[in-house]
Amino acid sequence: GDPPPAGLIWDVQNLWQVGTFPTLEVYKALKPVIRMVHLKGGRTDTPGGPLQWQSQLQDASWPVVPIVRRVIEDGASPVLCLNPPHGQAPPEFRYNPRRDVEFLRNAIEGIE
Repeated sequence: GDPPPAGLIWDVQNLWQVGTFPTLEVYKALKPVIRMVHLKGGRTDTPGGPLQWQSQLQDASWPVVPIVRRVIEDGASPVLCLNPPHGQAPPEFRYNPRRDVEFLRNAIEGIE
């Protein structure tokens, strides 16, 4: 058969870092070309504003759970790739990937 069409890896925070705040609407617009999703935490100083601070996923300013749930429900990504966050490190912040994994497991429990 024909090879599958080319697609993109949607690195949620990288797109945000260049000016597009992650929302379900952004996901829906990109969904036809998404082949994999990369997740990172991150916070902003203003709602919907630019990426400013590193954070765990559970503390992120973008709607992590609604987007991840939709990605899984749609089968848009065979895996979820977890990366350390970008942005400035708040005082005393130390990224802990285990916290992000546990958060995601709890958030997506029961999704088929």
